[in-house]
Amino acid sequence: MRLGWDEGSLTAPDLARALEDAGAAAVFVHGRTRAQGFSGGVNLAGIRAVVEAVRTIPVIGNGDITTPPSARRMIEETGCAGVSIGRGAFYNPWLFAHTRQYLDTGELLPEPDFEERVGVMCRHLDLMIEVFGETHGCRQFRKVAPWYARRFGPAAEFKRRVGCSRVGHSSKQS
Repeated sequence: MRLGWDEGSLTAPDLARALEDAGAAAVFVHGRTRAQGFSGGVNLAGIRAVVEAVRTIPVIGNGDITTPPSARRMIEETGCAGVSIGRGAFYNPWLFAHTRQYLDTGELLPEPDFEERVGVMCRHLDLMIEVFGETHGCRQFRKVAPWYARRFGPAAEFKRRVGCSRVGHSSKQS
């Protein structure tokens, strides 16, 4: 759930209580309103209000988890039982393991090197081709490739060529 429709109607605490009374085992709450979409920062106080509204079920916080320290900050400032990682994983699929390590030990793992990043990106493409077929898998990968490229450093040429090349088109220019 989100915190509510907009800042004037933060209904998540009441909804979480009602869900708990109806037998829900846990609730996940995104720290933005529907009106915010994905803009602005996550409202940690709003997630904390949901945590304080329920009696026994865990609340899992979501929003702006892009680094292991951001996960720890959410847990510490809201009292939530855990975090849900969303869009942050698009840009960094190592975020899950690095966050677990950081929460367990306080140790920040090193970022994967270029070769590992390229290897995972290629494996992702291979899996998309396996699931969707070559034409559709490659076409869908055009959306995914820039997520990886964000971590490569300056990658404008890479993104341009991945996004503009036509599937099935064999030319030295594409």
